[in-house]
Amino acid sequence: MERFLVQVSRDAGYANIAEDQRYYNHMWDKKPRDRDHGEVKTGDELFIYCTSNVPDHGGTLAFKVLVEGVSSDHFEFTLGKTTYFPAPLKRQEVRDLVDQKRLPDEFRKCGQQGFNITKIQQELSDEALSLIEGREQEEKDPPIRTGKPVLHRRHHR
Repeated sequence: MERFLVQVSRDAGYANIAEDQRYYNHMWDKKPRDRDHGEVKTGDELFIYCTSNVPDHGGTLAFKVLVEGVSSDHFEFTLGKTTYFPAPLKRQEVRDLVDQKRLPDEFRKCGQQGFNITKIQQELSDEALSLIEGREQEEKDPPIRTGKPVLHRRHHR
């Protein structure tokens, strides 16, 4: 199994994946813009980065999906179930992790205009998946504080 990083936007690819239509359609008139597009095979896994205009997941590395079939011209992929990451990575978080050498350089392409797909080296993709799936969801709201100090009573005998 190989892994690929794929960037989708609201109008190019996201709706087909997210709305349970279970396919990804390459949007470049059957002329792949990125050479790695023709490398995708059945059984491969796609990491999906959603551009900022994607509803709900904009600007994040949000989920992965298994490729269940590929058309002969590599124009369309039939997909399996979408698996959302427990804590999607925002674009700046992705770049910070690349700078720290915790994610492969390929992930720097997230959010770049014109980027579509790139293959991730196998040994690095395993580490990336472990890092991404191992992150815990951060708290959305800070704890509520009443402003009153908590008093601890000492018990004397």
